[in-house]
Amino acid sequence: MGLERYLLFVKGLLVMNAWNFRATYYRYARRWGFLRTIKRAEDHAAEELLQLMDMIPARYLDLGCGQQEPLPALRASQRVAVDSAPGMLKRVGHGAGIYPVCADICNLPFKEELFSLAVAIGVAEYLKINTLWLEEVARRLKPGGFFLLTATNPGIWALLRHLTGSRIHCHPREDILNRTATAGFSLLRAKQLWTQEIYLFRVQVDPSFRTA
Repeated sequence: MGLERYLLFVKGLLVMNAWNFRATYYRYARRWGFLRTIKRAEDHAAEELLQLMDMIPARYLDLGCGQQEPLPALRASQRVAVDSAPGMLKRVGHGAGIYPVCADICNLPFKEELFSLAVAIGVAEYLKINTLWLEEVARRLKPGGFFLLTATNPGIWALLRHLTGSRIHCHPREDILNRTATAGFSLLRAKQLWTQEIYLFRVQVDPSFRTA
């Protein structure tokens, strides 16, 4: 394990403990009027992007799943729900078609080229955008697979979150595009909201774009 990957792992353990505590109230907070309105707008934008896919995946990878409900377009698909916080996974559900997995996003326990779609909603803001975890996601996707990613841009929403104690990373579009391209993704389309930007990427089919 390289030094950078090790430091990410240690940081992940610290963050995991914080999220285990948040799990006790997180779902109720998201139902509050203002936050619920924001979530509806974000979900609607994500749904529009998913319509660009030429298929409905039989199974998809939900990274940093938290306690979120699946997007309507994906409710018929098997959901492999990944989170590093056991407290969150306990509340994600264990019904038919849901497979909760406690794992680190930088070391996913799945074979390569297994999924047609990966979703990372509200994840990047808690991570530095480096190619380590993006390459890890790319390796788990089939050639031509899709990746839905949200990222918080610098702005009033990020400032408000910082003022209320949230320790988040803001990621300008240029940085997102450069890092994802290095990891082997190409951008299909993005939607800009005042809270964040939502991207739909596709894995490059040309093997020369894939990281060895």
